[in-house]
Amino acid sequence: MGPIYQAINKITLAALLGLVCLMAAIPAGAQAPTNVPRLSGPQKQTLLLIARESLEANLEGRAAREATVEPRLMVPQPLVVSIFVDGELRARAWRLRAPQPLYLEARDLTFQAIDNPKVTQGRLRSDELMRAELSIAVLTNYARVKDDRDVPRKSAVIIYHGFTEWLALPHDVRSDRAADLLSYASEQAGLRPNIWLLPQTAIFIADVEESRETQP
Repeated sequence: MGPIYQAINKITLAALLGLVCLMAAIPAGAQAPTNVPRLSGPQKQTLLLIARESLEANLEGRAAREATVEPRLMVPQPLVVSIFVDGELRARAWRLRAPQPLYLEARDLTFQAIDNPKVTQGRLRSDELMRAELSIAVLTNYARVKDDRDVPRKSAVIIYHGFTEWLALPHDVRSDRAADLLSYASEQAGLRPNIWLLPQTAIFIADVEESRETQP
């Protein structure tokens, strides 16, 4: 086999490997539920209370108490749990593939955010947890988009590059520019800020229902 054919084969193999990595990273079910009703105010409050119980259980070194919930909160749906300390995003966890029922996600993702903050270095300290505010965001209506021009305002963005998956919520950046949100997600993932511009990066969007605790 001549050098030209060898070079072509190497290029083809590299392209195939890149495609395999991309397909492996994109969730098999990139369709969040579309036929479920929006959460009511009390339902969102219940999820926040479940997340708060998980945080306090972590502080006290015990298991979280089981919650009795209504059927709507038993629906499997992607959820994002964020932890803020002194107004600053300090930890976040989410699950997009094979989500659990919402009330279980609120419990488990809170523990996960404490153990692996993702957005900052190091596990949260006890004194930080005592000052923490919690936020939950329910995701619906996934769609793949080509670039920032296709991202509606107040949408979550999810990027996939190789085996890296990262998510950013609308209020993570001060501006309304989708490009800024995509750059923020890329940086948080440890990638170059403009990596989302490359064709190897897949961009998804999702509608968001957010709710956040307010400190007295």
